[in-house]
Amino acid sequence: MEKKDFAEKYLFPNELLVFWKDIDGEIILLHRKEKQVYELTKAASFIWKAVAEKMKIEEIIQAMQLKYKKVKKDVIRKDTLDFINNLVKDKVLLIKNERFN
Repeated sequence: MEKKDFAEKYLFPNELLVFWKDIDGEIILLHRKEKQVYELTKAASFIWKAVAEKMKIEEIIQAMQLKYKKVKKDVIRKDTLDFINNLVKDKVLLIKNERFN
């Protein structure tokens, strides 16, 4: 998949695999299959909340760049995409073409 096409996709939490909760601004994930609890960093929690708001991948990157202005844009893009790709690879996040599927 081309990067441009990928950036126009939407992400959704895989609710069959992961339960999540926002606790005081930070996201806690419970992986149902592995029976593991994960506490996301502030930046990762920001990305997760953007996913929950049904933002496109490119919109998430832009929001991260606005939030973390002191960090180079290309670093934010790479780190955000790496985080997203890892969660997609682990099937914690699902990629879809439509905002509501």
